[in-house]
Amino acid sequence: DFDLVGDPHAVKGGVFRDFIQDFPGTLRLAGPDANTYFNGEIVWSMAYETLLGLDSHMEYMPLLATHWQISPDHMTYRFRLNPNARFSDGTAVTSEDVIASWDFYVDKTLQDPAFFQMFSKLDRPVAESKYIVRVHSKTLTWKNFLYFSNSMPIFAAHTLKTINGDKFLKEYNFKLLPSSGPYMIREEDVVKGRSVSLRRRNDYWNASGRAAVGLNNFDAVRLVVVRDDNLVFEMLKKGDLDRYVVVRSPRGQTLGQAMYS
Repeated sequence: DFDLVGDPHAVKGGVFRDFIQDFPGTLRLAGPDANTYFNGEIVWSMAYETLLGLDSHMEYMPLLATHWQISPDHMTYRFRLNPNARFSDGTAVTSEDVIASWDFYVDKTLQDPAFFQMFSKLDRPVAESKYIVRVHSKTLTWKNFLYFSNSMPIFAAHTLKTINGDKFLKEYNFKLLPSSGPYMIREEDVVKGRSVSLRRRNDYWNASGRAAVGLNNFDAVRLVVVRDDNLVFEMLKKGDLDRYVVVRSPRGQTLGQAMYS
């Protein structure tokens, strides 16, 4: 009964055209140079998923996990995964993937001290069954539940078995691990130095789920590199871009006159 995040009347289709001022140094979510706005707001939120999401009131809501439980002493968390959840390669999301993802984030060869510090505050997760996973917190703090449930994108264990942090840094700068989210980025969708495109998956496992109602509406999202703000504004007026953030009042006045003329 969690609140809908999107508008159930939203129309699906089309391409959303936006811009970025600099081409991302990597599309990785972890490791050196990965902590960027583009990776966090675009790649993470559109291609990958965590165990739980947050609704418009910042309350936890089901995502990869349908149920969760916090022990009376607030030190142990249990999650029941959705048996319907699938990665983009068609494999099911299971407890093994959650454990492998935790192992990956605390791998020191990944060279990501933020993730290491975040997840090393929890013991290694334990699979109670194929779809139920348990984890124990080493310290008493509400943050550990947030970190594990909402700040840990889940990767496929069968892929992680073939790489460690060091190999990931070398081979996955501009290609994605199998992901469970509604969008994907193929290698041919990355034009280095110029643009990145995300395409909506036709086989997204949760397309009809409550958490996806009114969301993921565009068939594709294309982001082109435009470093000159004046050029961005001109591209918007010509109809080559669909969004512009007004930060100067004269520019806003000019835009308003153009829209109503």
